[in-house]
Amino acid sequence: MQPSDSVPPSLPVKTSGMAIASLVLGILSLCCLFFLTGIPAVVCGIIGMKRVARSGGALKGRGAALAGAITGGIGTLVSPVILAALMLPVLITAREKAITTVCMSHLRQIGVACIAYSVDNGDRLPPDFSALVNYGLTGPTLVCNSDPQRLAGQSGYSSYQYCGQGLTLSAVKEPSRTVLAREHDGNHRNTVNVLFVDGHVETVGNVVNPSLAVREQKVDPFFLSTDTGKSKAKK
Repeated sequence: MQPSDSVPPSLPVKTSGMAIASLVLGILSLCCLFFLTGIPAVVCGIIGMKRVARSGGALKGRGAALAGAITGGIGTLVSPVILAALMLPVLITAREKAITTVCMSHLRQIGVACIAYSVDNGDRLPPDFSALVNYGLTGPTLVCNSDPQRLAGQSGYSSYQYCGQGLTLSAVKEPSRTVLAREHDGNHRNTVNVLFVDGHVETVGNVVNPSLAVREQKVDPFFLSTDTGKSKAKK
């Protein structure tokens, strides 16, 4: 009896390594790495599909390579949108902080001008902001960039309320707690920048109601109560 002819066993078809790499990189690009792995996923996917096509059936994984290239492309395209969404709150906070800093600088300039006026006018504080024109106080200094009602083009408009009418420096018993000028509510969310008679500026969460201060504490109308005005920042 002659042995029958046997069919040689076929070799197992391997999956292209580039196809697997493309799929993994593509998934990572959708999850967290975006274009960092998205672009390599597209490149590996294209190379993987070409190698599968040229292997004559010795390699498989064209579907994985295609999926990796597609997911990598999506991850690359959506990454600017996602990054912008993540960075937007940070940018808004940084912008508001910068505007607050400029606003506090304006109030300091107002304080310097008020002190200079008092030196030249027998210790008396100016009646209003218009009296400080000769002391370097210009229109832009009186406008806060975050003031929703700002009217930069209108002469005489101010984002700040002056509180020193009729006062003399020597009559103020607690200059570090008596308000000389403050900005209008609503310019910086839930805080306001306040200039005190001693020249320092604070960002505070709340300022005591003027009429309440006069009635209950018998102090200057714009006296900052340590009980109701909680300091947020001091420069």
